[in-house]
This record gives sequence, structure tokens and C-alpha cells, in this order.
Amino acid sequence: MQVNFHPATSFKSESATPAVNSDEKFFQLEKRLADIEAKINNPDMFVKPEAKQKKGFKGFIAAVAKAYTNTTEMVKGTFKGIVYGAMTGLGLLAGGWLLGPFANAFKKGNPFKETIKGPIGTKAKVVAGLGTAGVAVYHVIKARLKANQKTSNVDHQLRTGHRDK
Repeated sequence: MQVNFHPATSFKSESATPAVNSDEKFFQLEKRLADIEAKINNPDMFVKPEAKQKKGFKGFIAAVAKAYTNTTEMVKGTFKGIVYGAMTGLGLLAGGWLLGPFANAFKKGNPFKETIKGPIGTKAKVVAGLGTAGVAVYHVIKARLKANQKTSNVDHQLRTGHRDK
């Protein structure tokens, strides 16, 4: 079985398509080609991008200031993350111990020394680890954002010359 397909066949209704003769289509196509050739022959289209300007001594000082700012902010954020993360982890472990083994030991009527020695549950350890990691990551991300803000201030001052007198 063979199906013949004719590319001029249209399945759209005749009323929806405007009547355009082939000569008009040809002239529209020629006009488009002329526009494209005009754009290609335009010398402004092939202008080379400007070379990076040397920033000199001011640029060097700005680069050093940005590196110093990034380093100090990231170190501060890392240490904050470690300290606050450790405090969060200890708090979550203590809470897990108070709500888990400690409470169960009192219910059973164990002596106080045995109650204190009760093991910390796995769930409490996992929650404490996740809480510690979450707080540490929060502080590192916050430090990175703060460092970005400070380095953008350095770039702004370099470009606009706020410090020049």
C-alpha cells in the first residue's frame, strides 16, 4: 500500500488562512533575505570586545582586600558553625537522654546511679548529628554570603572611586 503526500495539501479550513499568492510569498522571502544580508554586512556586528583593562596598583590592593575578607569571613563562619553546632548537638543529646533512657529508668524504679548511666539511644544520636551538621552548614553559608557582600563593596569602591580624593 502506498500513500501519496502532497506538501501543498493543507488540513486547515480555507476561511482561517488568508489568501496569499506565490509572487507575494516570493517577495516577502526576498525582503527577509535582504534584511539578513544587511545585518551580516554591517561592520558593527563584528566589533571585537574590549580588552580587559589593567587595574594597576588599586586593582592589586582590591584583590588583596577581597582575599583577606573572604578568608576572615569564612574562618569566622566555620568556627561559629563548630561552636554553635557542638552546643546544639550536646543539647539534642541531653534532650534525647532525658526523654529516652532517663525517663524509662525512673518509670522502672531503678536506683539513681543506674539511671544516670543509661545509654543514649540511636535516634537521639542521629538527631543530634543532623542538628549539629545543620547548624554548622547554616553558619558557613551565612559567612559565605556575608563575604560576597563585603567583596562586592570592595569592587564597588574600586569602580566608583569612593576612596579617591
